[in-house]
Amino acid sequence: MAKPAARTVRSWLVAGVALALAGYGVLKLATPRAPREVVVSLSAGSAEGLRTALARSLAEPAARRGVAIRILPSAGSREALQWVDKGKLDFALVQGGLPIDDLSHLRQAAVLNVEPLHLLIRGDQEAGPPPPAYTLADASQRLRRGERPRINVGPSGSGTKALATELLRFFGLQPGEDYEPCELTYAELLSPELSEDETPDAVFSVSSLPSPVARRLIREFDYRLVELPVASAFRVLPPSSAGGSPGQGRARMKGRARMKGRAPMKGRAVARRGVVAATIPAFAYQVSPPAPREDLPTIGARLQLVVREEMPSDVVERVVDAVYGPAFASLAEPPLSLDLLRSSAEFDLHAGAEEYLRKKTPVITENLIELTEQVLAIVGAICGALLFAWQGWSMVRRRRRDRQFLNCVERVGEIEQRAMRYERDPSMQLEDLLALQQELTGIRASMIEQFQAGAIDGAETLSGFLMHINDANENLTRMVLHERDARAARH
Repeated sequence: MAKPAARTVRSWLVAGVALALAGYGVLKLATPRAPREVVVSLSAGSAEGLRTALARSLAEPAARRGVAIRILPSAGSREALQWVDKGKLDFALVQGGLPIDDLSHLRQAAVLNVEPLHLLIRGDQEAGPPPPAYTLADASQRLRRGERPRINVGPSGSGTKALATELLRFFGLQPGEDYEPCELTYAELLSPELSEDETPDAVFSVSSLPSPVARRLIREFDYRLVELPVASAFRVLPPSSAGGSPGQGRARMKGRARMKGRAPMKGRAVARRGVVAATIPAFAYQVSPPAPREDLPTIGARLQLVVREEMPSDVVERVVDAVYGPAFASLAEPPLSLDLLRSSAEFDLHAGAEEYLRKKTPVITENLIELTEQVLAIVGAICGALLFAWQGWSMVRRRRRDRQFLNCVERVGEIEQRAMRYERDPSMQLEDLLALQQELTGIRASMIEQFQAGAIDGAETLSGFLMHINDANENLTRMVLHERDARAARH
């Protein structure tokens, strides 16, 4: 048989082990679990573009949230969108304003900053130093000096080509007829081997600021920016609405007649509703001479982060949190905010993005506060009106009760006066006194009923009035007894 001391030691050891296990379990439950690390692929177009540099900046905050981003180059936004739709790519950082009619597996993850469209025209050495920026009229005159100007619209599969081609169509210019399109890539335009003879007459580039292509062409090849203040018209007017003179229109009609029989252009180049007004700030590319001298209006599109719909919601939620977290959001000017995702999404939101918005939406919003103020104002007005009506009705009832009470007081006074007249009148009859006494008794009963029904406020008021009635009744009783005694003496 074990000694009591040994049993006590064993009990304490068992209790200690149980307490340690319980503490470890509580600690494990209280410690947040690190998210499962996943690897996703993302394309941001050309490896030399600012978009890819932006994707690299996103990789670090995403990695801290358990998402490793593998960046893959692509020809451009249109190709990246097709890769995501077909499942060859998880995410894509693409130019906004592109058509998505045939891309059913794409979902919106985030909306970023506006990328302006840069249109640059090569300077004319014979005409002297070019201005800091060309107007549309200057650009049209410069480009029409040659037979068919060479215009670089961007590589095939890029969003730049889609937007540039659609903008040229908006101005009534058709490829192969009014200009010769070329498809130099970012790498080719930035290559040290690019010679002046190889540079096109005009170059389109959609890029965040500052564009490396625009900077090189302005500084090394004397290109100048062109203002494009046509965002509102471009969104609503059909192609060729901004076309040139009637003679140019007739020439285009003849040219199109010669092109009869060719296959028509399929689909839309861009979804124009996704195009927004943008600005290239003064001195963005050069201070002396300034390029541009003043803020330059142009068109642009918001950068869109899209994802395939099958991507798990928790992964998308972590990526969205990385985009709108302070480390990455502050890189844009102005800083990114969730309002962009609520107002400028061009695709249906992914479930992960919707869940992130739900978590970040405050319970008490400005709209809710405004609605509450409106409801309180309406309720306050109704309550005020009801209170006014109730006070008015209470006043009417009080006056009615006061009139009833005064009527009773007046009736009691009349009875006392009649009793006094009977007392001085030798022809007074006992029956008259009894009638007055009965009427007084009826008044007292009526007052008690009104008090019980709430028509008379205050027990003291009723008590004082009943005392007055009792005094009058005692006086009548004395008179009745006196009259009876007198009548008995006469008989």
